[in-house]
Amino acid sequence: MTLDPDFICYSPEHRFWRMVLIGFSIFALVLIPMLILIKLYLMRNSQQDSENISRYGYLYLEFKSEFFFWEIIRLFFKFALIGGSFFALVDPMTRGFILLVMLVVYYMSIIRFKPFRLFSFLKLELDSIKTFIISLMLAAYVDKSTNYWLRMFSIGTIAVVNGYYIYTMVKKMVNFYYLVFVQPNLGKLEEALDKLKNKKRTLTEEELEDKRFHESLTDLFGEEGDSEEAMKKSQTIEMSQVNKTDTIKKKE
Repeated sequence: MTLDPDFICYSPEHRFWRMVLIGFSIFALVLIPMLILIKLYLMRNSQQDSENISRYGYLYLEFKSEFFFWEIIRLFFKFALIGGSFFALVDPMTRGFILLVMLVVYYMSIIRFKPFRLFSFLKLELDSIKTFIISLMLAAYVDKSTNYWLRMFSIGTIAVVNGYYIYTMVKKMVNFYYLVFVQPNLGKLEEALDKLKNKKRTLTEEELEDKRFHESLTDLFGEEGDSEEAMKKSQTIEMSQVNKTDTIKKKE
């Protein structure tokens, strides 16, 4: 690739896309985090509400209640790492040193404040920083080394360290998701099944009561046909008694 001094880089089209990029960067790096922070601040006293947990729990559940905003700090830290990695107009060694300083500062802030609710997540965050530092140092060595086998060994070490961290992170996040979201829903499902079983049990008892009542009627009047005949006989007897009383009254 050769340099072309006559190539125009500041045409109206370039300026337009530069403004689009700046606007998108401001929107993504400033406005979205600020909106999230405002929302978290407004719901800081209702973090345990089931609706808030289902909608925004991934933003604050892993942190202590007084550090509900730590996800925003972590987000800005990642943006700073990306900016230091790709947009700093300095040589690679200086960029590596800047990244190392940012990682150490963030590492010490986590040790100082301990914002995570669970020790496992605190350890996971610290492991991520250590993994980044190891990868950064090995990458600097790969960039400067001329020994092919040592470079391959360094690249393999970077892959193994990052792969193990990703495995650990996915495992812990799955466990956390199960404990927070799946297990409570399983409890609700079991409760609904218990209610359904109780309802069926109640219906069964009502059916048994109906059966017992029917059996008692059968004992008194026999089968269905016999009971009808018994009812007709009782009605006939009652009518004859009424007629007798009317006749007696007329004679008197």
